Order: sequence, then C-alpha cells, then structure tokens
Amino acid sequence: LKFDGVIASFVTAIPFLIVVIASFFNINPKKFKIFVNIWFFFFFSAIFITTIADIPYFSYFHDHLNIEVFAWFAFLGDTLGMIFQDWHNYLYLSILIIIIYVYIKLVLLIEKKFFSTDYQRVPWKDRLRYLPLFLLSGGALFCGMRGTFERYPLRVGGAYFGNDSFYNRVGVAPVFNIIESLKFSNNSSKEEIDAMNVEDALVFVQQTFRISNESKDYDINNPLNRIEEFGLEEATHQNVVIILLESLCTDNLDEQFNGQPLMPFLSSLRENSIYFPQFYSTAVHTNCGITGTLYGYAPNFAHATMTVPATRYKGLPQALKQNGYATMFFITGNPQYDRMNSFLYDNNIDRIYSLYDYPADKIVNNFGVADDYLFQFGLKTLSEKSKTKEPFFATFLTVSNHPPYIVPKDLQGVGDEERESMLAFADRNVEDFLTKARQTAWGKNTIFVLLGDHGCIREPNLYDMQLTYNHIPCFIITPDPKVQQVSSPCSQLDIAATVMGLLKTTFTNNTLGMNVLKDNREYVFFVNDNQIGCVDSTFFYCFNFDSKQEYLYHLGNAENILPSNREKAADMKKYAFSMMAVNNAAVRKKWTE
Repeated sequence: LKFDGVIASFVTAIPFLIVVIASFFNINPKKFKIFVNIWFFFFFSAIFITTIADIPYFSYFHDHLNIEVFAWFAFLGDTLGMIFQDWHNYLYLSILIIIIYVYIKLVLLIEKKFFSTDYQRVPWKDRLRYLPLFLLSGGALFCGMRGTFERYPLRVGGAYFGNDSFYNRVGVAPVFNIIESLKFSNNSSKEEIDAMNVEDALVFVQQTFRISNESKDYDINNPLNRIEEFGLEEATHQNVVIILLESLCTDNLDEQFNGQPLMPFLSSLRENSIYFPQFYSTAVHTNCGITGTLYGYAPNFAHATMTVPATRYKGLPQALKQNGYATMFFITGNPQYDRMNSFLYDNNIDRIYSLYDYPADKIVNNFGVADDYLFQFGLKTLSEKSKTKEPFFATFLTVSNHPPYIVPKDLQGVGDEERESMLAFADRNVEDFLTKARQTAWGKNTIFVLLGDHGCIREPNLYDMQLTYNHIPCFIITPDPKVQQVSSPCSQLDIAATVMGLLKTTFTNNTLGMNVLKDNREYVFFVNDNQIGCVDSTFFYCFNFDSKQEYLYHLGNAENILPSNREKAADMKKYAFSMMAVNNAAVRKKWTE
C-alpha cells in the first residue's frame, strides 16, 4: 500500500493543484474536467500495464521491472514477438483490458456523481473557509508522495522485513522500482563501488592474480596484463567450440520426469568430462554471458555489455586470431538483437551466422530457427571450414530454452510443463551435435566447452539473491578425453585463460579470469541487476544495493549468519567490491583493449 500510494500520490499531484487553484479563483470546472480525466486515464493505464507486465517478469527474473528493460525497445520487433508469441501472455493481456475498462467506468461514474455541473461563483470569504481543507489535503498528498512519516522518503528497502527474499521483494510496486532504478541509469556504477579507491582495489586484484609491477613485462597502461607462457613446440592448434546454453542452471541437470532424468546426456557428462560443479555466470543476461565467457569481463550491473560504440576487448577471440584461427559465431535469430552484430564484429569475430543465412521455412518464432537446426547448420558449416586446414574457433548461442517455447511434437508431454520439455530438447540437441561432430576428423581435434549463458530461477530460493540464476554447469571435452572434477569455485571469466592453457598457447591475459586447471580460486564474484554476490566452497555473501542490506549464508542454508561471521563477510565483500571496481575501471580506462 505504501509503494502504490507513493505512485498514486505523484500522479494525483498536478490534477490536485489544478483543481485547487481553479476552485480558489472561481474558474469554471468544465475548463479542466476533460484534462483531469485524460490525465488519470493515461497515467493509471500506464501503471496497470506496468504492473501486469511485471508478473511474468518477476516470475522469470525474481525481480521487478527496472529502467534497463527500456533498452529492449531498441529492438521493438523482437521484443513484441517474444511477448505475443507466448500464449501465456494473452491471459495477462485479458486481465489488463478488464482492469483498464473497469477503472475508466469507475472514474466516469464518480465524476457523474460528485462533479458539480451547476457552476456558481463563490464569494471570497466563503472560499477562504476552504483554505484549511486545501492545506490539509495538500499535506496529506505530500506525505503520500514521501511514502512515510520518517526522516527519509520511502525506498525499496522499506519492503524488507525478514530473511525470505520472495516476501521482501514482492511488496515493491514495479513502477516505483523503475523510478528508483532510474537513479542509477546514468551512473557508471553503484555508489558503494564508486566510493572505493580504485588504486587500492587494483593492488588487491594484482596480488590476487600475482601481477608484479616490478616485472620486466609489466605494462603501466594495461595493469592487468600477465603473460601466460608455453613453449612454441607445445601449442596443439586444436579447434575450439563453445556452446552457450540458454537459461541453464546446475539444478536442471538433476530434474526428472516419471523417474527419468530430463537431461540424461548432460548429466552423464559430469562423469565423462572436465566438470565444474561450482561454476558461476557473471550475471543474469545473455549479452553478459557472451562477454564474460569470450572476453573475461563482468557487466556493470544492469548495464548492457554490448554497447554502441562497442567496448573493445582482447579475450579469447583475439588470442586465437593472433595464432591463425578463424573465428565464428552462430545464433538462431536476428544478429542485431542486443547489438550483437556490431559488438562481435568489433571484437575479433570474423563471421556471424544468423537469421540471414537460414531458409525462411526454418524460422519457427521471433527468435529465428530452433536449436536443432542451428546445430545441423553449424555442423555442416564447420565441416566445410575444416577443409581449409585452418584451425577455427566457433561459438554457438542457443535460445530454445527461452520462452516463447516451441515444443517439438515428439517431446510434447515430456514433463509437466513446457519448460521441462525444452530441457529434454536442449539435451537431445547437444548430444546429437557432439556425437556427430566427434565422429568427424575436425571434431576429433576439437576442444568443446559447454556452459549456460546464465542460469534460471528454481525453487525454493534460500537467499536474498537468486543463486540459481548464476550457478550454471560447465563441461570441457578434450580430444584426449580427460575426466576431472574441479571443486574450487570457477567463473565464466576463467574460460579464456583455461582454454588457452589447454591449447598450450602463449598469450597475454588481461582478463579477470585465470586458468582454473592450474590455479585455484579462493572466491568468485558475480552480479545481477542490483546485487553483487561472492562465493567460495562453503559460504555465499551478497549485498543488495537497493535495500543496502548484506547477507552471509552457509551454502544450502537460508539463515543469515553475518552477525556472527563479520570477518568472513568483510573478506568476501572486499574481494567482490575490489574486483567489481577494477572491472569497471578497466572498461572505463580501456585496459581491456
């Protein structure tokens, strides 16, 4: 009620002033009646639209709409297709139409009943009698705009009252959340990160990665650079294929239907590959997953990583191009979405295969072709490419596990809901691609890396931050099959350095990642739109920038143990905040180039 009251009070403020002034100066009410009606119809309809749209958004992201969703309007056709091709959204649309219709009818009814059409001039002395009422009403409206009688106006943190993140968040009105997030939209970061001394944070990060400013190779203009060296004769020149699987969290591997695993192939890879059970995405959006995996940097919270003009990165594509690799990227749909086209071409990708390369009859929805066709096309393309004898680097970005779902006929009924059917579809596609690829000459000489672009929401959520949105599976399959489980925490940021280590190829590492097959991480940091998290093998720390609250958990336990473990929480906070400050400084100061 408080949050809705703030929004309603702000919307009412201008009509209130107009009505009061008009009444006080005896202006005919007919002159402003139409304006007031249109004002309320427009703004409250916008509020109802936002509130209804927030329901599926909250269900998917475990957070309310924020200012960053307006970036999707740059890709209006794709966004509308995503909305209207999902039949579930028609239920929300129907509810919205009913609500707006009822609201307009009620406003007109109230107007008819209470709005005086018998206009009479009122003497000044009678008007002055209403002044206390005007002041009282105005004061109440002002208090409503503040949302509280306390010293500071209402903030998102005013909804928080316990340890259950769902109940803490669900009370925040989405319109209020959008307005609050607007405060950060023009900032380079969060104020707590900005307040850090970047020089001190850089020293901390350099110590973490064992970068010495006394080394003969130290570059003062690129202070994150460190050379990962191998002998020239050691380089394997094996191909590299990365598969970014849409919305796949580690918990999905254990999901079952009628006692059978939904993802039997990927589940089996835990025992037949290099597997990372404590692996995390940098954030919760696909563009962040691409940037983190290929280039070794995290996003600046809700800010998109694929900007115009594009931030330039070295990362894996440049390191491989310098060693004679062709670089390719395969997507199912529109390459302009999320500005991928310009970003990837600006960052050492030679060729993007997309909607423009596929037959029109293979397009299944607004996201383009289905994943099975993407892999079929990719298999054929890579087989042709292998004839040049030039090693290649290819990335596949899947999308079928993102609504609107297009469930193949033979998988309808596999699972209690479409989401489960699509997990089975994703598993089958990967198995089919890898099986066929590894039967080819080029596939026998290829390192395959499979991981989620980000995770997804799974219940129950034990923490203030939805950890399953960042906790993703990662598998590496090498030509000489290695079976290994890396138990230390790892990140998408580590992919570039780890792959170059497997290739035994010297390169200059300027990422925030390390070769986790050689070195162990103490912590991993990651973000969502308004929170930062840090994990080790036992603890999970998170800080919420909206509520200004911080938490420390034992993994698997919902109790906030921060009050009795402040030293541990401070250590993890220092790591996460220092890494984030240097991450943002690297982009800003072009250390990434």
